[in-house]
Amino acid sequence: MQQSRMAGVVIHLGLVCACEAGRESDPEASTDARPAPEVSRLPDARPTDMEAERPESDGRADARPSQGCVVTVRIGGLEVFAHEASRRDATDEVAGIDTSSVCSRPGVLPWTLVTQEDAEVACASVGFDLCSDAEWLRACSGDGAPRRFPYGDEHVPHRCNDHVSGDARVRPGGAFAECVTPEGAFDLSGNVWERTSDGQKRGASFRVNAVTFHVEAAQCDAQYLAPAALSDDDLGFRCCRSNDP
Repeated sequence: MQQSRMAGVVIHLGLVCACEAGRESDPEASTDARPAPEVSRLPDARPTDMEAERPESDGRADARPSQGCVVTVRIGGLEVFAHEASRRDATDEVAGIDTSSVCSRPGVLPWTLVTQEDAEVACASVGFDLCSDAEWLRACSGDGAPRRFPYGDEHVPHRCNDHVSGDARVRPGGAFAECVTPEGAFDLSGNVWERTSDGQKRGASFRVNAVTFHVEAAQCDAQYLAPAALSDDDLGFRCCRSNDP
């Protein structure tokens, strides 16, 4: 009886070994050894080095990551934040508290309550400058025949979060999806004012007041004084970098 059991064990082990040997010799028997298919990524979907050479714009909307959380657009030789500047830890509900660097990305609240000096330091942290008046106006109205509004020559109600027909509160960047220039820069009219290095504020905000209640205040060429020490909850900024010769 014991000899019969031992013989059965030997036969069983022999079958197991034979099966394992068959798997190793058959290249089709296991899928684990096959390399995973390579997933292609669009070039514009990955951040590039700040100093990497970028192709010249062909005039189309070409928002692209510049470094980490900084998304920019190109208007000729001008590179500008695609979204209002935001803190690194900003979300769609809170503006954040991290001032170590600056971002330009959709879906988060803009960086407000900022002085001109703070804005200049923030832009410098990613190799940019606070937009000058001329740079900001170029980003809003474009090259060639200037636009009156970021999207065209006529005011379109509810298109931007402006004081005329917006939400009467600050919104995350890009929440008004059609408030965008042909080049891909969002919220250049409404949401929050954007201070410039020339001591002005441009682009209107969500808030109505006695001075800026009319449609013209939301135009690209509208500007108002913004003292360097001014810090409001509807005043933010945007960063620019010129590569013009």
